Amino acid sequence: MCQFFGPPCTVDIISEALKVRLLNDIKGMNLSSELPHIPFRRVGEGRLTGKVYDILSMFTYLDEAKAMDNLPTYVTTKPDNIPSRPPSWIFKIWKF
Repeated sequence: MCQFFGPPCTVDIISEALKVRLLNDIKGMNLSSELPHIPFRRVGEGRLTGKVYDILSMFTYLDEAKAMDNLPTYVTTKPDNIPSRPPSWIFKIWKF
């Protein structure tokens, strides 16, 4: 992932950017049902797990609202730099 985003790159920076981008896109849809509370910042030892949970909660909300098709299409100009498999830290979070 860091090869794709370039320096300075940390898991915290990437997850926060994804979370904020997705949250702003969902709020821009003006859906009739209320979005569950998603904390803007997470701190402490479990912050990364919390961020992943927040992102999954947003996708669950969209799925239940049948609004997944309303999300914008996210594209890149560097498709060769996108990792072909999940980074090793994801296995530590979900204990695969």
